[in-house]
Amino acid sequence: MKKLILGLFFILCVFKPNEYSYNCSEYIYKVGSNTKFNYSSNYYNSAGKAFWKYIEPYSDVLGCSPNFD
Repeated sequence: MKKLILGLFFILCVFKPNEYSYNCSEYIYKVGSNTKFNYSSNYYNSAGKAFWKYIEPYSDVLGCSPNFD
């Protein structure tokens, strides 16, 4: 008998008005294992591009995510 073990992966994103600000908004995104792998693989090349490509699409299913429009 096989046991199915599901991994849960979360990414915490912190948004600040500027790099010197103490004010911030934090959002936790629950993501799939493929997103975790792709995001972490691309994060060091460009954290911004990795966010827009792999994490931002999850904002469609979150009621509390920031509005990027």
